[in-house]
Amino acid sequence: MIVRSTASNLGVKGEVERLVEMCSDVLLTAYEGTAAELNYLHDWILTGQPSSLLEFWPASATERVLERIGGVEVLHALELHKIHVSRLAAVIDMNSFLVESSYAVRKGMAYFPEAGFLNHSCAPNATYDVLPEHTFRESEYYLDEAVEAAHHADDVAATTSTTAEVESTAHALTMETAVQYLFCCRAAANIPAGTEILISYVPPEWSFDNRQYVLHDRYRFWCKCSKCAPMLDAMHARVPRLIVLMLVFSIWLQLLVLHRRDVEQAAARETVAMEEDSALHEDDADGDEDDYDEAAVVRRRRQHWPRPRSRGLFELLEEDRLEELYTPDRRSLPGPLANDPWARPPR
Repeated sequence: MIVRSTASNLGVKGEVERLVEMCSDVLLTAYEGTAAELNYLHDWILTGQPSSLLEFWPASATERVLERIGGVEVLHALELHKIHVSRLAAVIDMNSFLVESSYAVRKGMAYFPEAGFLNHSCAPNATYDVLPEHTFRESEYYLDEAVEAAHHADDVAATTSTTAEVESTAHALTMETAVQYLFCCRAAANIPAGTEILISYVPPEWSFDNRQYVLHDRYRFWCKCSKCAPMLDAMHARVPRLIVLMLVFSIWLQLLVLHRRDVEQAAARETVAMEEDSALHEDDADGDEDDYDEAAVVRRRRQHWPRPRSRGLFELLEEDRLEELYTPDRRSLPGPLANDPWARPPR
């Protein structure tokens, strides 16, 4: 796949200044061009996915774009508004590709609307490169269909014709015509029909953490391709384990509290029963209740039987906290405070 760049910016500049120049070039090209180029601007460029720069684009940058293109009248002629400048900058910021020299030195950025349809994978099935148009025929991406169809022709003649075309292209380059860059993409493996073409937005040889950081910082997504999925599963598998351990611990804690509550209630019932038995024995000794039979004793015990009230975990913890708070040095309360109901922990 070979596509031409819609706009290019060479030279190391600030990101905002680079986008200002690229937006100006795109708008001027559409303004000075034909109706087809205007439709291309509306149907291809402005419909791209914008980056988060859309929310932080400075108004001063929009004014600089208007100064470069000749005023707001140019926008009106293009059927656009000032807000479309920020969207255009955000779309270019999201989908632009780095342009490097042969020495891997950054020269600028280029925007290719058609290349924006290629999704990312850390294990891509296609490779790409951004090449100047005059060096394209010398690259490995160049494929002369005429030469391939007549592969039995004379190799010398084919080489001579290719060299002549390269020389004519090189002579045609002048300072008046800016260098056009081509987005070149080719398959790195056999891609069956109906399979998505995937490229890598970052170098695949980077570490997992570096790839995820750059992809999320620039493109706002976490990669879940076949290469990154095992690493993500290993990272997030610790969260369910922690949840299970917390659940088991909470169940064990609830059982411990229930056991403690049952022990306290059993001790309270035993204490009340002993007090009632002692009271009945005293009454029998005085001769006040000689006519009571066994059924009457049972009814009396049921009337004075304490109704147990269930207490939850947080109530018990709060009681312990208040007891520690109102008990100085973990000793019993003084006499005046012990008889004061406001000084006792609530029950």
